[in-house]
Amino acid sequence: MRILWTLLLLSACPNAPVDDDDTADDDDTANDDDSGNDDDDATPPTCELWGQPTELAEVDDESLDEISGLVVSQAQPGLLWVIEDSGNPADVVALSFDGDVLARVHLEGRSNRDWEDLALGPCPAGTCLFVADIGDNARTAPEVALLRLAEPTVDPEHDGDPLDLTLPADRLPFTYPQGPEDAEALVIEGDGTPVVFTKRGGGSTLMHRLTDLAVDQPSVAPAGVALDTTRTDGPVTLGVTAADLLPGGERLLLREYFDLQEYRLDDGVLSARPDVATPVPFEPEAQGEAVAYDALNRRYLHVSESGGGDPTIYQVRCAE
Repeated sequence: MRILWTLLLLSACPNAPVDDDDTADDDDTANDDDSGNDDDDATPPTCELWGQPTELAEVDDESLDEISGLVVSQAQPGLLWVIEDSGNPADVVALSFDGDVLARVHLEGRSNRDWEDLALGPCPAGTCLFVADIGDNARTAPEVALLRLAEPTVDPEHDGDPLDLTLPADRLPFTYPQGPEDAEALVIEGDGTPVVFTKRGGGSTLMHRLTDLAVDQPSVAPAGVALDTTRTDGPVTLGVTAADLLPGGERLLLREYFDLQEYRLDDGVLSARPDVATPVPFEPEAQGEAVAYDALNRRYLHVSESGGGDPTIYQVRCAE
């Protein structure tokens, strides 16, 4: 399959990067103190113009070779969380912005059936990580689920061997009203409502707002809202592989293998079709399946699932 992704990647046309002098020195700033803005209490303004993709860090762990989900901690500036795809340990891994592994959090009693995305949002415990165990390539799974755990506390400046933690995680199972679906993208709205985007390909996805989830109690997702993700240039779209919602809800990133689009939202709630998307820059990758906003530093990050050992995390900074 990776040969296929490589061949398709060579034929893809990346979004035209913004020519902006402010982003030309990103390589020099990639390892700066990215722990936030000068005023931690200030809300960074929404970016209207993105710069060119540059390398942020190389993940310093050869075992992390199938990263399928990525999120930036809001409460612990300088901290990233990642997960891996099916067949890997049921671990959520904390990384520094330098790509160092800080901690491995094993989800007690859970398995990695087909973990496809990772999101951060409000929950009864305060702020939680939501693991999307929603992959179903054959569309035969009797049910899928989100796994939810309170965000662990990890020092972004931790120096030494990675911490080894085991923590409980709630399981929130559900099915789709139309029958089994493959999905790889999850966001959490500001009120804590999870939204899953199906991976249908051909320029479309269904947004399912999971309003009735309960711990260990199967539920049926409400009917999905259709969203057109057609790409007007380059190869045919192969389905949504990742998503992230900007804290505050004003912007939504939807990633496909050879495309990245940003949607503007009026109220931060995905109850209806978002506005028409704007293509935004990204570094072309084989089998890209992770994207995340870093609101404090006015940028977004992405990484490939099939980059082999020591995958590269790329950043795109605001060019304003």
